[in-house]
Amino acid sequence: MSDPSLNLLVEYLVDGDRKRSLNEVINLLDSHVEREKIVTEGVEVAMKRLET
Repeated sequence: MSDPSLNLLVEYLVDGDRKRSLNEVINLLDSHVEREKIVTEGVEVAMKRLET
């Protein structure tokens, strides 16, 4: 993962913690992280980790 600010989001998603995941997305958006980056470097990374 190229952006460490997305580490928490990935961990929350992999753990299935929906409430923390949503709160982390809100924090990332408030920190001006682009939506595309949240999806490609957060959600997609978590999905790949869940496949293995």
